[in-house]
Amino acid sequence: MAEKILTNWPRHSGEFKVVQMEVDGHPFIIFGPDSEFHTALIREFLQRFPDREVATVRDEFDNEYPALEGDWYKVWGTGKALANKEKRELIFYGHSKAYNLG
Repeated sequence: MAEKILTNWPRHSGEFKVVQMEVDGHPFIIFGPDSEFHTALIREFLQRFPDREVATVRDEFDNEYPALEGDWYKVWGTGKALANKEKRELIFYGHSKAYNLG
């Protein structure tokens, strides 16, 4: 049987940022506004688990953001999605510049 993936599917057509990750062995696909950074999408999602510690990294400008992997989560992919509600179609492409991960 296929594994269930929990997601917040886009409710309208448009371009979205997308993150594919696993939390405690459960797969998730997270969609957010195209204007949002992948780092912010991941941070906001992981904040749903306030009792868990999130591993962080710093970039060359000393900005701190969630690491791709912690004890209880792992980010598998980042990029964009083009949603066409009428055709019930999603096209995935691109990558995160912050994480250099597609």
